[in-house]
Amino acid sequence: MRAIHWRPAPATVIASVALGVALSGTSYAAFVLPANSVGSRQLKENAVVSSKVKDQSLLARDFKRGQLPAGAPGIQGAAGRQGAQGAQGAQGAQGPPGPKGDTGTPDTSNFYDKAASDSRFLGITATSADAAKLGGIAASDYSTRAQNTATYLGLHATADDSAKLGGTPAASYVSGLHGGTIFNDARTLTPDTLAFFPLPGHPHWSLQLVCTVLPTGGPIHSDVGLRTDAVETLDLFFTRDSSTPIHAGFLPAPGGVTFFGGELVTAHGVFANGDTITMTMANYPTATDCHFITQGMIATSS
Repeated sequence: MRAIHWRPAPATVIASVALGVALSGTSYAAFVLPANSVGSRQLKENAVVSSKVKDQSLLARDFKRGQLPAGAPGIQGAAGRQGAQGAQGAQGAQGPPGPKGDTGTPDTSNFYDKAASDSRFLGITATSADAAKLGGIAASDYSTRAQNTATYLGLHATADDSAKLGGTPAASYVSGLHGGTIFNDARTLTPDTLAFFPLPGHPHWSLQLVCTVLPTGGPIHSDVGLRTDAVETLDLFFTRDSSTPIHAGFLPAPGGVTFFGGELVTAHGVFANGDTITMTMANYPTATDCHFITQGMIATSS
């Protein structure tokens, strides 16, 4: 028997080779192509399609500018802090002068016209109506030189009444004591009453007026005394109802009183600082009260 030998046709061989290449192309690329050797030149146009891209793997930078639509604007942020004030700029150059203003018009409401001026001012040789007056007063109202000489004293002259004061001769005045204080007091006291009358300028001394009913009974009794706190001395003389003068120079203890007695007492004294005192004291009681009248003067020593 004769053996059968099969020989493939040429078309079959070519088809088989093409199928083998197609099935082994990926493995070849994986084992034969070096890493990072495939770029945009090796890819055909439109070769990469959506199915070949991993979902959510592309970033915004992977797209061409303007290809992605813009999102909605966000909420406006808070305002930033105000910046520091900048330095003052340099002064600008002075501008040109403005145009000249219009010429003003003088106010003539207080002006005199020629006629009014002539009636108010004198001519060169004219004489005013009151030329014989001084300050509006006639010359006859002023004294003349001769009258002044007879009326007023010269530089070394002496007036006829130069020895008088207010028309009263100097001998009628008390001299020497450089002034002082005059005091007067008149009052009525009811029984069992004390009153004090301080001496002007000497607060350590006072008159003590007494109106009382004696413990033994009888009519109302009045008396006058001097009271002191013993700080200031007084050398005193007094008379009682025109009797002989009594020297009562004393320095009583604080609160001490010297009573004069009598209804009319006149006292003269000198204080420690040289001031002098002269006073008259009258006192008399009635059936219901006591009456006191005091007059005096304290003259200062300097």
